[in-house]
Amino acid sequence: MPGRPLDVYARLVYNHGLSSVRPPPIATNNSELNQGLLQTLQNYCVFREKMNEDPNNHLMDFEEIMNTFQNNGVSQDAVYLREFPFTLKDDAKQWLQSLPNGSIRTWDEMARKFLDKYFSSAKTSKSRREIHILC
Repeated sequence: MPGRPLDVYARLVYNHGLSSVRPPPIATNNSELNQGLLQTLQNYCVFREKMNEDPNNHLMDFEEIMNTFQNNGVSQDAVYLREFPFTLKDDAKQWLQSLPNGSIRTWDEMARKFLDKYFSSAKTSKSRREIHILC
């Protein structure tokens, strides 16, 4: 069976706007990304998959910041799913982009997949052992 031509492997891959995140539609016409919110998220709430980063804290920080902004007539899922990808950088951003297109449709799904990836059962076991030693 012949292989693919070399130029097929050399082409850039672009998913034509498809994303693993599929937020619900927004019914209002006056909804747009709040630049102040976006800047705050990118300055104070970034997750890069570094060893010293806590995914639980990242989600709590994200929700704390998000709860300071009003979103009249727009669901939490719609807003959170549109904003959360801006808080991921480097390997964490690549992880999100590697998920199947449209596989995340609610904030709960996003949070669960994020924690499943970055707060593994090994980390949970280690945390439990540390708590047990302290008690």
